[in-house]
Parts: sequence; structure tokens; C-alpha cells
Amino acid sequence: TKTTMKTLYVLFVLILCSTGLYAQVQFADTVLFYSSEYHSDTIPPCNTTWAACQILGSPDVYPIHADNGGAWASQSQDGSREHIAVGFAVPITVDTVYVYQTYKPGAIDTIFVRDAASGVWEKVWWTTAAPEDNTAKILAAGFPETTYLVDAVRLDLNSPAVPGHNEIDAVSIGGVVLSSLSVENHNAISIYPNPSQGNFVVNAGNDLVETLRVMDVIGRVILDMHDLNNNLVTVEQTFAVGTYFVEVSGKDFKQTLRFVKE
Repeated sequence: TKTTMKTLYVLFVLILCSTGLYAQVQFADTVLFYSSEYHSDTIPPCNTTWAACQILGSPDVYPIHADNGGAWASQSQDGSREHIAVGFAVPITVDTVYVYQTYKPGAIDTIFVRDAASGVWEKVWWTTAAPEDNTAKILAAGFPETTYLVDAVRLDLNSPAVPGHNEIDAVSIGGVVLSSLSVENHNAISIYPNPSQGNFVVNAGNDLVETLRVMDVIGRVILDMHDLNNNLVTVEQTFAVGTYFVEVSGKDFKQTLRFVKE
């Protein structure tokens, strides 16, 4: 029966997630609806700049902060609130939504997720929209893990609160792209101890770390270190308990790693 098949499908997805066979990062593959788009397009393919479909798939603008047509932008800059909803191929339980903001970040103030079984939307994250510094940012919006499988995410933006077009390059669940730029021919960067109750060390192997930034789960920069020029960087921190993202960059590499403070 259809009910039996649906039950088997859900069990199959849960097994994939629990065994680690499911890919860690899943990007949106469908635009469900949106308030507006700067240019209109139908997919596939998505060839029109700033169309809603530009939000799909892995990032192609990030980590660049620029008014770039490879991201979605609303029709007007600051005329009204905006929203966009995207779907995911494989429903999973979710505790974080990752949004790649590539121009004028800070406008997202509410995030909803959709129960794959019931179709009900739940508000899981909210804040007050405010302008941020002009750098590309991954908003890591964290919340208690859902008890149901999620197949869609809706982003609401208070566009008038952040002047300019608020452009979004990609949305992911289940993880974040750890490598923002190509890191071929580079050693894997690591953090230890992780989790940590105190200081931690970033090890870049044979590469030299020039800058290091630590961001909280809503994308706020809480530590910014420059001119390091070292392959081992000790971070002395008094962060509150929680999850953070450490962005490490050098001459020709850039990576973002997840760090947990216990």
C-alpha cells in the first residue's frame, strides 16, 4: 500500500542518516515559491541573472561579496518584506539551516522548515534584521533538532531594514561547505581539541594562516585575527557554550570549520 511504501521510505532515509551514508551537505534543488525576483527565469537551465533559481545548488558566488547575478535578488531593493522557499531532494531531520549571503547580509529575520509528512511549516529561527559589514557570510541558523523529516525551508527577509539588494547564493541543510575555495594541493586544516572547554589550536599543516575569523550561529563575527602568518594558531577564547564557525584563510586557500565550545 501507499502507507506501507511511505513508512519504508522514511525508515530508509533514517537508516541512511544514522549510518552516515547520507551526504553531509544537501543544497536546495527546487524553488517552491517566492515574493519576487529581479529577473524572471524558468528552469532548467537557470541562465538569468538574479532570478530565484540562482539560489539552487552549491554556492557559485560565495565567498565573494559582490552584486553578482549568480545569486537570487528580489525585484526591489527595499520596497517591502521578501521571502523565498526552497525544497530538498531527501528529507532529513534538521538542527541548522545554512544560508550563503553574498551581498548586503543581515536582512533574514525568520526561518521556517516544512514537515515532509504533513506539509506543515514551523517557525524555527528568528532575529532582528540589521545591516552587517560588507563581507560574504554563511548564516548558520541553529535550533533544536526537528523530530520530523524536513523537505523544505522558507526564508523571510526584512529587506527595508538592510539597504540595498540582499542577495542569497545558496541554502543548505545537513551541513556547511567546509571548503569555500579550492584547497587542492593543501593539507587539510584541523582544529584541536574540538570540542573544547578552553583555548584551541588551528593547524594548517604546511600552509600559513593569514587571517582567522570566528562566527556564531547567526553569522556574527566575534573574533577577527589578521597578519598571523603561522601554520599553528592558538585561539584564546572565552566564548559562551555553543557551536561556532572558524573561517581560516591564507594566500590561496580559505576554509570554514565547525567548532564546539563545551
